[in-house]
Amino acid sequence: MFETVSKKLTDLLVQRKLINEQEYDEYKYALLCNIESFISFGSIVIISVFFRLLIPTLCFLLSFLTIRKRCGGYHFNSFIKCYISTIAIYIVVIYIGYYKFSLIYFNFVTVAASLIIVFFGAVNHPNMNYSPDEYLAAKESTRIVIILLDIIIICLNYIKAPYSIILYMEIGVILCSVLLLLSKIIKQEVRENG
Repeated sequence: MFETVSKKLTDLLVQRKLINEQEYDEYKYALLCNIESFISFGSIVIISVFFRLLIPTLCFLLSFLTIRKRCGGYHFNSFIKCYISTIAIYIVVIYIGYYKFSLIYFNFVTVAASLIIVFFGAVNHPNMNYSPDEYLAAKESTRIVIILLDIIIICLNYIKAPYSIILYMEIGVILCSVLLLLSKIIKQEVRENG
């Protein structure tokens, strides 16, 4: 269904001469990804409003998406699998926040997760297929972003910001490191040399 929508939108772009035929597949894929992302993250925002967790959820999405966009990580091979896992993971995040687990524990896990992200930097997922220069740039920008996020989290801890904001940001970092590690373990990547 979403593929049909992205195809029709891309056809419209070609008809209006906003893009040329050579760009067709690239735009169709980009539109499909944007539609699917909008559905996934729109659902998360709706759930967060229902549970009165909009601000912590936006903090989670901020930390998760700023890292994930750069470092990549494990991806499912279909939108429905991705969507179901995204919603399930978010429900786990709500559960963790609800039971008020020790923030000190999450601080240590976040440090370990940050070190993993700094060590690997990024994964060259087949859908991205970075050139060697693009891959190095992704690794570098990931490392800069994780350091900045860690500084923000440290400052939030120092000023004793609300528990849920700190926790949700830390879970975003931890989740990115898990997905990055999982991608490396199952070798869901394009090798740099080929």
